[in-house]
Amino acid sequence: MPTGRQGLGAGVINNRIYAVGGATSACGRTGAIEAFDPVANTWSTNFAPMPTPRAFFGAAVDNGILYAVGGEANCGTHFDRLEAYDSATNTWTTKPGMPLGASYHLGAAVINGVIYAVGGFLPSTGALGRLEGFDLTTNTWLPTRAPMLTPRWGLGVVAVNGLLYAVGGDDSVAASQGLEVYDPSTNAWATLAPMPVGLAYTAAGVLNGQIYVVGGSLNSGTITNTVECYDPATNTWAIVCSMPTARIVCAVAVVSGSLYAIGGDSGGPTFLNTVEAYRTPHPATFASYGSGCPGSLGIPVLANAQYSLPWIGDSFTMRATNLAPAVGAVIFCTGFALNSQNLAAYGMPGCIALVMPAATDFRMATAGEADWTLAIPNQPALAGVHLYQQAFALEPGANSAGIVASNGAYRVVGIR
Repeated sequence: MPTGRQGLGAGVINNRIYAVGGATSACGRTGAIEAFDPVANTWSTNFAPMPTPRAFFGAAVDNGILYAVGGEANCGTHFDRLEAYDSATNTWTTKPGMPLGASYHLGAAVINGVIYAVGGFLPSTGALGRLEGFDLTTNTWLPTRAPMLTPRWGLGVVAVNGLLYAVGGDDSVAASQGLEVYDPSTNAWATLAPMPVGLAYTAAGVLNGQIYVVGGSLNSGTITNTVECYDPATNTWAIVCSMPTARIVCAVAVVSGSLYAIGGDSGGPTFLNTVEAYRTPHPATFASYGSGCPGSLGIPVLANAQYSLPWIGDSFTMRATNLAPAVGAVIFCTGFALNSQNLAAYGMPGCIALVMPAATDFRMATAGEADWTLAIPNQPALAGVHLYQQAFALEPGANSAGIVASNGAYRVVGIR
């Protein structure tokens, strides 16, 4: 990230991570936006800054708009402000402030068009348990919501399947292990299984339906690199891994199957600009689908070359076999979507186009086979991409078009 900072917010819009605001020094605050493209692995910086430079605010995205709520400026000025950034127009809009007043070190998430601002801290009152909801449709704050069961700040807040989860934080006694869930339909909180290790000044994100809690401060004050994972379906926790860099008050964003930890403080002389990504292993797979149409030796067969699968950062080879001696070349078609177009009108009776082609390549056939090799870029965001492929063999006399088709091949790009 171009600017090292802690206490920043982040959100994903159109598969880009927008990092906004934060503390650049002990009392220095910024409103800068910087955007990260995971596929290109590059940052962009030419964005309108947040009108109110601040840190330790809640951030959430809904319908392509990034919202920043609450926060602190200049080591003592605290805000109730809600500001909205529209990436399509590169402009900010100020919304009505929180009715219950200023708060910082709070969390935020969106459920069904309502931004929920959760917890926080004020020097005059200590830890806050309050919950406030802003209706994006009516542009108004909802009547007072039920407060958290345990007031705290520096917590992680996420939404999963219409429920709001508040995890960890500082409860004025210790680094909390607490996990509470709020149901907007009943305006009620419930306590869930506690974290294995309590974490304050932590951050959280949702990956594959599970809640990941990233970094934070232990009871001892030690900054940790621990990553804990909660499964809402089973109400169970696991410690899954450690980040390369221990950090507190970082931002977390999830895009294209990867969870990113952005910025924060590791206790060093400057705040972090490092970005680290976690992803669950994703297998590379192959399956055949559909049927081709026959040439003089039968239907051409499209499959993987032996030991060849589409792994990120590697190459894989698809091979067309059972080609007639008359076949001199093969057209390999690759796309991201299925097709079912009957090709009889093009002189290919019984042939079906099984792929919406995004790319084609022409290869010569030798001894009844033809190969095509595709390199998968070393970009983690490509994990899970679906590829559909089909081969068309040029066989004069097989039909009026002189072209026969293979089966379809379905592949999923994997990451080790």
